[in-house]
Amino acid sequence: MNGLIRQFQSRIRYKIILPFLLLTILVAMAGFAVAVWVSAGVAQERFNFVVGEAARRTNDAIVQQEIANLDYLRLIVFSGRNVDDAGQVRADSVAATLEAQNADELFKALQPFFTIGVRDNSVRLDRLIAFTPSGSTLVDIERERNVPTQFNATVPYTRNETLFLSNNPGTLVGRVLSATPNQDADKFAALLQLPSHDGQVHMYFATITPVYRDERVVGGMILAIDIDRFLPILARDSQAKIIVIHDTFGRVIYGTEIIDVAAFVPQQTDGYTPLPSGTNVTAIIPPLRVDVLRQLVESNTANDRSALDTIEVNDTSYQLAYTPLVIRGLPIGYIGTGMPRDQVYTAVADVRWPITIIAILLTAGIIIMGTLSAQQITRPLENLVTTAVRVSRGDLSQRSAVHTTDEIGTLAGSFNTMTDYLVNLYQQVYAESGRRRSIMESITDGLVMCHPDGHIEFMNPEARRLLGLRPGVLEPLHYTDLPIEPLPQAQVTGLDISQMENLYLANEHTLRITSNPVHSTNGHYLGKVYVLQDLTAEFEISQAKNNFISTISHELRTPITTLRGTSELLLRGSFGELSKDQNSEISVMYQKLLVMTKLIDNVIIIANIDSGALTIELEVLKLQEAIDDVLWKERRRIQDKGLSLTVNIASDLPTVLADYAHVQTIIKQLLDNAITYTSDGGITIQSRRQGDYVQVDVIDTGNGIDPEMQAHVFERFVRGTGREEGISSQNRGIGLGLAIVKHLVEGQGGQVWVTSKSGVGSTFSFTLQVSDAVDIRDKSDTPLTSAA
Repeated sequence: MNGLIRQFQSRIRYKIILPFLLLTILVAMAGFAVAVWVSAGVAQERFNFVVGEAARRTNDAIVQQEIANLDYLRLIVFSGRNVDDAGQVRADSVAATLEAQNADELFKALQPFFTIGVRDNSVRLDRLIAFTPSGSTLVDIERERNVPTQFNATVPYTRNETLFLSNNPGTLVGRVLSATPNQDADKFAALLQLPSHDGQVHMYFATITPVYRDERVVGGMILAIDIDRFLPILARDSQAKIIVIHDTFGRVIYGTEIIDVAAFVPQQTDGYTPLPSGTNVTAIIPPLRVDVLRQLVESNTANDRSALDTIEVNDTSYQLAYTPLVIRGLPIGYIGTGMPRDQVYTAVADVRWPITIIAILLTAGIIIMGTLSAQQITRPLENLVTTAVRVSRGDLSQRSAVHTTDEIGTLAGSFNTMTDYLVNLYQQVYAESGRRRSIMESITDGLVMCHPDGHIEFMNPEARRLLGLRPGVLEPLHYTDLPIEPLPQAQVTGLDISQMENLYLANEHTLRITSNPVHSTNGHYLGKVYVLQDLTAEFEISQAKNNFISTISHELRTPITTLRGTSELLLRGSFGELSKDQNSEISVMYQKLLVMTKLIDNVIIIANIDSGALTIELEVLKLQEAIDDVLWKERRRIQDKGLSLTVNIASDLPTVLADYAHVQTIIKQLLDNAITYTSDGGITIQSRRQGDYVQVDVIDTGNGIDPEMQAHVFERFVRGTGREEGISSQNRGIGLGLAIVKHLVEGQGGQVWVTSKSGVGSTFSFTLQVSDAVDIRDKSDTPLTSAA
């Protein structure tokens, strides 16, 4: 006997045999559990149907309310003059007063409709707004809050101050104002947030429609119902306990208060009693779970356009049926209609007690039969499990005290050895991990580490700040879920070419996002790390600079052009003969105006380059024609300065692929530079073929450029001193001409450079690509080079 006992104690398998005999009893219990599960399933299906019906009634009520609002707006918009019994006009029509933008007359016209709409239970009007084509509210009438309305009593209201509703084409107001008569899609319904007379921002269920007069849009009307009052009414009519509205990202926008539906009793058929205070669901209901939101998104193209979910509110379990909230074909978000799960629990409770009694009896038998054998296993196992739990929680000083000779004793010894090894390894890994994490979290740029499949594994605090991810809010699981969108090319202004790539918008920040693959020491691909660099300040400064320069330049061009034309007419004697002094002064003024015109033109070109508005359209053209056009205009200026002009254009010069206007600008800038910095001597323009390019040289006999200056002449705002030539600061320009030349030449696939020797002169050269095409731009049949 003692031998059998020792054998039993030495092998753990013998200690497990007896408990397995009790599995037959557990199978019986499983049968009872299946019965409970089936009963619960039937009750759940029935409850799902009830909740779904409530959701459908809620959606139908919203649709009917939108139809009623639209009908009432049609009545308002197409109403005529308000005439009393004596034939006197009390108020002109709504369309007429809105077109005249007469706020007082429009208020007179709208006030009767507002009073009727407030009393009409089918309309449930809370706010009536008329706005002008500029997007500003002309009349804004709002019902007083928490004041019951009696049928024969005066409707208490407040006339709100003027608001500006954005009339951009992408907004609802902008789409309404840009509508045309007889369109089916010129009316909209949506959820709007508007400031109220109580100083707070409230949400409204609003219907928006344009107002036409003589087939012209003269403004628009908004009929709005306060969500605080509308949702409890929907809950009452649908017998729901909770109605919650989520946005398209699953976040809670608004919800009813948790109240007893029976307590919502109208005082009058045309009024309502304010809801008793309760717990607002927007403060306790979490956003939609990702799987529920995914199911709703996929249901937009399926017949089943709903999803179910269960939440806990104030220790009460509620089941909600979510459906997409679509108003006039515009997806706004999702609406959830919920009821407590008491019905399901009651059905399960009916069968729970019989099964519980049987389970208790079976459990008692198992306990009695297995106590002795279980103790032999549980005692050492409890010690080992307790030690393992403490170690797993970070208490690495714990060791198992089991020293038996069976498998558990062997396991305990191995566990202690493994713990010693883990302590050493953990210390090394923890130190290295802490060091790396500290480095990544202290980096001033945002960092996002992603798994090879795109799932986010790590995000430092700076990345969360740039992306606007607040603590406690569900963070994106995948890189594609990050709240970023590419920056439109039209908005990329004034930045270096290298900075224009990988630009994104996120949480009002302009970001440049770059990525690099991450590999382990053995070359295994671990994923990607994304670096988020904040360019917001740099971007805003560059935009402001470009906008300012462009605006000022265009504003200056018009008056200077007028002054230049007038001074030219005076010099020609169009307004009478001038005295010698007058002619001299006006000539000086005319020359100064020419200089100013050139400066402004250069500034405008630079502004267009920075803003991306300057385009290059390549075509096949004869280079000599472009040179002739420029020389024809500059010939008199060259002659007036006493300079000679030599033009050497190769007779077999091929056509080039370039932009005609930009080629003229290039030649004009280089020729202007040569004229300005050449006191005596002459200017030579020559052109010849160099391989696949045509090279053009503009040579002057000025004093040349210092060697240290030559590397910077094509940079902005770099200019020569002009001391040797006697050129004033005003006549030297502001140093933009050569920068324009460099941009235009390189934009057409060519190169530009300068060779100069101090005291001898300078040669500015550029190249353009040769074209073998036969269609040549027809500019002029008369060569102007010889004439220049």
